[in-house]
Amino acid sequence: MPFWIMYFGTIALLTAYLGWRLVLPSGLNRRQKALCWLGLLVSFLLHPLSYALRFLEMDMPLANWVVGLAYLSVGAVVVTASVVFIRDMGWLTVGVLRLPLRIWRRNGTGTDGEAGREPCPERRAALARMVNAGVLVAAGGLTGYGVYGARRVPPVKRVEVRLANLPPAFDGYRIVQLTDMHVGPTIGREWVEGVVARANSLGADLVAVTGDMVDDSVARLRDSVAPMRDLSAPDGVFYVTGNHEYYHGGLDWTAYAAVLGMRALTNEHVVLRRGAARMVLGGVTDFRMGKFFPGHASSPMRAFEGAPPSVAQAGADGVTRVLLAHQPKSVFAAVQAGADFVFSGHTHGGQFFPGTLMIDWFQPYVKGLYDVENAQLYVSCGTGYWGPPIRLGAPSEITEITLAAR
Repeated sequence: MPFWIMYFGTIALLTAYLGWRLVLPSGLNRRQKALCWLGLLVSFLLHPLSYALRFLEMDMPLANWVVGLAYLSVGAVVVTASVVFIRDMGWLTVGVLRLPLRIWRRNGTGTDGEAGREPCPERRAALARMVNAGVLVAAGGLTGYGVYGARRVPPVKRVEVRLANLPPAFDGYRIVQLTDMHVGPTIGREWVEGVVARANSLGADLVAVTGDMVDDSVARLRDSVAPMRDLSAPDGVFYVTGNHEYYHGGLDWTAYAAVLGMRALTNEHVVLRRGAARMVLGGVTDFRMGKFFPGHASSPMRAFEGAPPSVAQAGADGVTRVLLAHQPKSVFAAVQAGADFVFSGHTHGGQFFPGTLMIDWFQPYVKGLYDVENAQLYVSCGTGYWGPPIRLGAPSEITEITLAAR
């Protein structure tokens, strides 16, 4: 099924679910219910409208404003529908547990005739209104907190990675990872400036940008991404493509990385040196985009072609190999190519509930540090967000990786 049919179909179903479970039993009069249904319809139609405005290249400030409102409404619908679903499951559970009691009441023969009576309909309606009000308050609070979590400049997450036979000269080597920034209609220059300032304040040895940096074309985002020129580190700033760059002129973004002061690693590597000690840094293109851009098919083997042998290949005589790869699924080919450590992102950790539960169906590695055969993999939850400006249960991060010998 095409992605957009599934995407808009899911939003339509969730919107209809809210109407069915909140508006219909609300006790409002006919006119009030009609207004509520109209509001739900408008919130749904905002999304295709926002895409139409951008496709037609209408006035950008207007289009961006509509996109922002559309994504916020989608996030609010998903969060609210999740809370309503939890409420419904709670009611269903209570109903099942009370079923024997209700059967006993219906068949009972109390002396005062009260045993067979059902609970008062007025009381049940009042209780339902109170619960629905609580649902809306909870959903509003969660949405607001999620927006704060997504829109803030992310905090620094510090991770130590212990690697066998890491040269003493590289013990304590620090790499700052930025990934899944998704600069675009709802993420602009001011936020990028904050991220760059925080990343530079860490004084790391190297900065790695591991894909999905943008969500629009070079022509539209030049000003928004301009602060990326200020990223600095003694050993340089390196960049690999994610899937979203290819949706918006991926080859243009690979070329524009140089303008931003970043070295794009397109299935290639560099050798980092500390005196006589060496470490290899490789980078691959996005895991899936080779079928659309044959010249950019991801290949860790090509990335390390001609590099000194890895620790996995040569033991104590090998050189530590680090690979930048947007999608964690690249780790399997990376292991075969002799990578010791892989940086990735892409998953957003699910970004917000219920995505934080569903992401495990699609990705073998979701967030955090993993041991994969002879290598280690770190999956970042991402620095920005995609779509709804909401993060719940998967906080954004600027990652500071410290390499240590073991």
